[in-house]
Amino acid sequence: MMTMTTMTMPTPDEMKDEMKNGMMGHMMDDMMNDDTMITMVMPVEQPDELYERFAAALNGNDLEGIVALFDPAGQTIPQPGQPPVGGEGVRVVMAQCLALKPQIRYEKMNIIEADDIALLRSQWRLRVTPPGGQLMEVTGQGLQVARKQADGSWRILIDNPWAAEM
Repeated sequence: MMTMTTMTMPTPDEMKDEMKNGMMGHMMDDMMNDDTMITMVMPVEQPDELYERFAAALNGNDLEGIVALFDPAGQTIPQPGQPPVGGEGVRVVMAQCLALKPQIRYEKMNIIEADDIALLRSQWRLRVTPPGGQLMEVTGQGLQVARKQADGSWRILIDNPWAAEM
């Protein structure tokens, strides 16, 4: 059985300290074996990077990369009219989405930032292939709220990709 481990990349200063103390090598040795796959996640330094990172992870079929973009209290709306889900529900929704072999492109984005909160608005175009089906294209407008973390990185707190459907 393969297990997945997500790591947040240390800051440059932390990397220097770890390399200086030899901890990085020991940590990698301890984590690597035939049953473990490691996904390295670079912190998102600005809220506008969230769309780029989300698109790269979604288009790359990287479930761990997508989940790592969410705040620990993060929630997403699975479909129009459905209530938001959080925690493990985010992982389940994103895994279901990845089963459709999605390819997303953000066409317009608007971001308003105030202190440690950012409001992100987008227009997106998504191509999906349902199992046994033909390629479909879906468009929509998303609305997300991101929160700055204690380490200075940004994560998605609320994800509503169906904002135009409300």
